[in-house]
Amino acid sequence: MIWAIQNVARYRAETDAVTALDVENDWFSLHQWRFDDVFRLCADGDITVQGRNYPVTLCYSQNFPFSPPSVIPQVEEQWSSHQYIGGELCLEYRSDNWVQSITGANMLESAHRLLLGEAYVPATEARGVVSDQHEVTLGQKLRYKKTRFFYTTAFEDALPTLPRLAKAKFTDIGGKSEWRIYLNELLDGEISLWKDLSIPEVLSANSFTFSGSLARLDQDIEICVEDITSFLGQVAPELLERSVEKLTSLELVLVCTPSSKRLFRLMHEKNSVFEFGTVPPTPGTRLAENYASLAAKKVAIIGCGSIGTKVATMLARSGVGGFVLVDDDIFAPENVVRNDLDWRSVGDHKVDALKHRINLVNAEATVDVRRQKLGGQEAGSTADGTLSALGGCDLIIDTSASSKAFNYGSSVAVSKNKPMIWAEVFGGGFGGLIARSRPKLDPEPQLARAQILQWCDDQGVNAPTVPKDYSIQDGETVFVADDADVSVIAAHLARYGIDLLLARSPSIFPCSAYLIGLAPQWLFSQPFDVYPIELHTPAASAENPTVAAHEDQQAFSTLLALLENKN
Repeated sequence: MIWAIQNVARYRAETDAVTALDVENDWFSLHQWRFDDVFRLCADGDITVQGRNYPVTLCYSQNFPFSPPSVIPQVEEQWSSHQYIGGELCLEYRSDNWVQSITGANMLESAHRLLLGEAYVPATEARGVVSDQHEVTLGQKLRYKKTRFFYTTAFEDALPTLPRLAKAKFTDIGGKSEWRIYLNELLDGEISLWKDLSIPEVLSANSFTFSGSLARLDQDIEICVEDITSFLGQVAPELLERSVEKLTSLELVLVCTPSSKRLFRLMHEKNSVFEFGTVPPTPGTRLAENYASLAAKKVAIIGCGSIGTKVATMLARSGVGGFVLVDDDIFAPENVVRNDLDWRSVGDHKVDALKHRINLVNAEATVDVRRQKLGGQEAGSTADGTLSALGGCDLIIDTSASSKAFNYGSSVAVSKNKPMIWAEVFGGGFGGLIARSRPKLDPEPQLARAQILQWCDDQGVNAPTVPKDYSIQDGETVFVADDADVSVIAAHLARYGIDLLLARSPSIFPCSAYLIGLAPQWLFSQPFDVYPIELHTPAASAENPTVAAHEDQQAFSTLLALLENKN
């Protein structure tokens, strides 16, 4: 619906105000009102400044008066330094400060002030300057720039120590439709002088690499894009001494000054040059200081399905530095609907695909992959090696939905005194469970699971089912947990894991098991209904400690005798 028809009173007020502007001022003349091809209300007229006519169109937005109208030149000319791509003038009233009381006539008055402020001043023989009244974000500046160069904090920190001139290797990760290029490495011949280790190495594995040059200047110098070749001939003639036959159609030159990093593409065959848009790093605190300790932690993920991939990625983002991934399954197209992986991983082992995902998130993480089904038919030596790898982790996480895998993880947690956490998403996605077992603080994992089942019995309900496909059937209707349902439970489990790895004392989680509701079903009366479950460590045995110690000593002596016979 056209706003002017919906709000006739405002339409009348707008036309009256613009007409009054024409009658009361000699700098504006109104020619006509009209609708454009997409039925926006427009007013054509002229703004006169120092005897020059500027033909403009006042164009009301479809959502007026909730968003501002535009003042657009009727000719393709650059009238002002405050002008968007496409010609629209950037005025005092914009989307960031718009209020409904501002009128189209106010917009025309603002356009007049802008053109008058930037008009030619005879006394100074120069144009006037109108200062910016708002900041343009980097995203706005690069909105239409498909060729971009980004650099990292690691490069910025290393720059003062790098050579003044060096051969450079650039990597493009943008693909065919756009270029997103970063400096990968600096070389002296074939010898590496510096490499950006903060960027995941797997990122460049299937990307395009281009050669180029770095020119580092010690002072800020004004550089004109059109004159870059002559500029380089003055400050870095070595870069241009190569014969034309050796120059490719793509020659990248990164010019760095104390206040800027600018990447140029020199196309010698076409005798042309253009500049990439620059994306600087945005340093700052992204994680709490104590998260730095997570880099030394290693986590085992048993089951790299929907929950496992999400938890692993979250922990990698949090800074966890080591992973052991255990799963024998292949990633299929049907897994995409709930998994943190995507179509690029179809056909790959889930552990290998997840390793790649982790390394894209955390370049410094080490990942040990085990293409194995815990509790499945495997060689004993293979299973033993995997269990040993689990024992070397700081935390064991079971997301396999397999009782056999859970029991194996539990056995390692108990024998190695390691904490273990696990999660379940109930069929249909109406809720889930997270639980933990901490050495000396909670019951062992198997006992903890039994206590959770007993808690459900005490409430007079059966424990919910955990089918592998996350579905349940109610009559003829099948309910399936979606990605959002799984992500909620995975996020809670990841927070459990971070709390344990940071060794918070006291823990921010007072209970060691939680039933988390996502829909009004079973015990849950509404979404986000939560039932904490207290887990109790069994009381110590009442046997005589003196007798027990004596029997232990006898057993130990028997073992020593067996070892002596072996020798």
